[in-house]
Amino acid sequence: MPIIFDFCGTIYKGNTTLQFLKYLFSQLGRHYKVRYLLFSILARAYLWVGGNGSGYMKIRVRCLRGIPIAKIQELARPYLERMERTGALTSIFNIFAGLIERKETCYILSGTLDSIAQAFRERHDSKGIARIACSSLEVNEKGRSTGRYKTFMFDQGKVVHGIAAFGEQVMRNATYYTDNLAADKDVCAYVKKVIHVGVMTE
Repeated sequence: MPIIFDFCGTIYKGNTTLQFLKYLFSQLGRHYKVRYLLFSILARAYLWVGGNGSGYMKIRVRCLRGIPIAKIQELARPYLERMERTGALTSIFNIFAGLIERKETCYILSGTLDSIAQAFRERHDSKGIARIACSSLEVNEKGRSTGRYKTFMFDQGKVVHGIAAFGEQVMRNATYYTDNLAADKDVCAYVKKVIHVGVMTE
């Protein structure tokens, strides 16, 4: 039976995209930090007037406009190292690591940035056994982020992206590990088995 993992709140504690943005801008110049703060305030105001979580995330990533995608990918690696030193990995990671050790294909289906997920695979899956479908950033002709998502998992729903990346048979027969039944309700209704893990912390 295929095993699919959510990422945020399942393999790692908390929302890895938001945590990564905070880390990323701590490594950049002062004017970038001002931009990070501005979009954080705008996103909170959006929620305050009744906005949803998807719109909130789209505002938050606006602060990435103009940053080289290579820099984002580069800083994803030390971000994960720092997270793991502070105990951010959950017990679910051990299930993932066990599958990799046995060379069994497993899958990550998540709204996190693909730069983070790819850095995770480089760190814990050097043979590239795991397959990944995550949100991605739009990049301009100069290799810089436009501040918008190219692919955002929650626009069409995770199931659509999961089928496109992994195939319908994998999705239909999968066991899915998630911390959030509401956010992942489309996947939960589609797969064969759901395992709810109450991990998510900010």
